[in-house]
Amino acid sequence: MNIKELSIGDYVMFQGETYMVEEILEKGNALHLMILKIGVRLQLTSDYIADVIEPVPLSDDILTKIGFKWSNSRFEIKKSNEYNIIVELDDEDSDLFYVSAYGSSYECCGCARSVHELQHIIRLAKIEKEIVL
Repeated sequence: MNIKELSIGDYVMFQGETYMVEEILEKGNALHLMILKIGVRLQLTSDYIADVIEPVPLSDDILTKIGFKWSNSRFEIKKSNEYNIIVELDDEDSDLFYVSAYGSSYECCGCARSVHELQHIIRLAKIEKEIVL
């Protein structure tokens, strides 16, 4: 996984466990990634990251866990006049989700296979939606 794809607050997998990116530091020619889960804080360097950090795959179960509701053949979450986020499954590729995020002033559409890609689409639509895994 490329560390440059990540932002603070993104979720990643490390040794089978889910962590949240807390900090991304550049020290000389190396990048350092601080990841966090309850009771554990780790620092990884760029030489090591690509081999051990993986994206958290997006799934029906995760969408449900973070508050999306299944209705009319798609997942959806709304907050009154603030936002509406719709996630639809690809008919041919079961790992691919189409995401449409509509904020009060911005909107963004894209494809996601992982939680951090979903998080980026939501952020690009200027939606303040905390995702907790």
